[in-house]
Amino acid sequence: MTTDAILIRQCAACGGRDLAPLLTASDLRTAAPGTYAYALCLQCRLVQISPAPSSAQLAAAYPDWLWQDELARGRSAPSRVKHALAQLAKHGKTTGDMLDVGCGPGTLLVGARAAGWRALGIESSGEQVRYCRSRDLEAEFVPDFSAYADTRSYDAVVFNHVLEHVPAPRAYVHKALTLLKPDGLLLVAVPNVDSLSRLVFGKYWMHLDAPRHLFQFSPRTLSDIIQREGGKVVDVVMGDREDNATGVRDSLRRWLMYGIAGRPVRATRATENSAPNNAADLQRPAIGRRLYRAYGQAIAALSESVHRADTIVTIAQRA
Repeated sequence: MTTDAILIRQCAACGGRDLAPLLTASDLRTAAPGTYAYALCLQCRLVQISPAPSSAQLAAAYPDWLWQDELARGRSAPSRVKHALAQLAKHGKTTGDMLDVGCGPGTLLVGARAAGWRALGIESSGEQVRYCRSRDLEAEFVPDFSAYADTRSYDAVVFNHVLEHVPAPRAYVHKALTLLKPDGLLLVAVPNVDSLSRLVFGKYWMHLDAPRHLFQFSPRTLSDIIQREGGKVVDVVMGDREDNATGVRDSLRRWLMYGIAGRPVRATRATENSAPNNAADLQRPAIGRRLYRAYGQAIAALSESVHRADTIVTIAQRA
């Protein structure tokens, strides 16, 4: 750890000071040096990284190619967008004003606009804001959402796999709730630290994503935070099937490569390791590719059936 890393002595959700070590992981995406420890709050069960990464470590964890790699992999896939929009529609929101917090390259903005929403994205990456605007999407550069000066109100505010990245999740949830119309909905999609994949694969779990994921939520801890900030949880569902299948497949791959085979960690860019249109995947026999995909779908379905999927989506309103 570098000298400006900060030891976390207090839970960011409940304020408890009884934190226990959970696991230690390395950056399996960029192969940046260093290890990162996660602590479990014994009072509310929130998992958070501790010590917090230094500014230098975080800068190394978000290289310029990372979000472009996400696009190439299809990690911001249409299925994730369809799932989010379907959850809003399930609770009566099929159009209106949407704020996409952490909009990235604008995948949700595109899908929401096509579905009839008036969608605005905010993003802390100036490069991604410029990319959104080049696609004729409405996006603003906002480095800190908790300090966002916006007088508008929204029918939906969305954190689509964003809350785990931010240093103050309670402040972000609070701000989101204040921006909702009286009948508006908050949608939060996050990895599920209580998933079967995390329990089986531990530090090789894809959605751990150290050090970018500063927090790891369960359905309980996310609901607790929303309620502490004046929200009312109206639904908790398992996340998008493709997200969940990708999580179990990639976790198995990492466990086999780095845990069993002991290969050195290296940056896994899309040109080397994405599926299904990449050289590494195409080198597998066709039957191997089909079995690999079937494994992901089957375990994702099993995990969802016992409410232990890799990702969860929580819907809330102002209390």
